[in-house]
Amino acid sequence: MQPEQITINIGDHAKIPIPPKGHKWAEVRHDNTVTWLATWNENINGATKYVFLAAGSSLKGQSDLAKYEKARKLKVPPQPRSPKLTC
Repeated sequence: MQPEQITINIGDHAKIPIPPKGHKWAEVRHDNTVTWLATWNENINGATKYVFLAAGSSLKGQSDLAKYEKARKLKVPPQPRSPKLTC
């Protein structure tokens, strides 16, 4: 496998990793809607392969914490219920 076969996915402001001398990445994406870091098509059967952060990774934990904190701030407090009127 060569770097020309690998697409990397990094943050907008992240430094692009330098490929080995004489090579370049197939593509560099900045897609924050996916969780993979790199992808390529396998040589033998053409299956798409992905590299993800481990579930216990501190970087993944920081990202998850930021999402939950944002959701907590956006949560709308419950509205008071109106008393039932009876005739």
